[in-house]
Amino acid sequence: MPVGAPLIMVRTRQPAGSFPDPPLPEISLQFAKGTARTAFDVGAGRGICAINAGRFCLAPPNTGCRYEIDGTFDLLVCSVPLADAGWR
Repeated sequence: MPVGAPLIMVRTRQPAGSFPDPPLPEISLQFAKGTARTAFDVGAGRGICAINAGRFCLAPPNTGCRYEIDGTFDLLVCSVPLADAGWR
């Protein structure tokens, strides 16, 4: 990543529910705090896991993602746009 490339950070409290995310031209690293169960698809097929402190998810660029979560948890998302990361 070039020096000075932007890093987008968002912190949110995610309620239980279903959350489809559209494809975006960025790499997204997501850190969860709290406990819940989730069914997810980040472009490699459906998976199921427990969310707890210390877990993270790397969402690939230009890939729609879907999450179904059974409880509320805190989420920190760090994203870098591909153009700013020097990727083509």
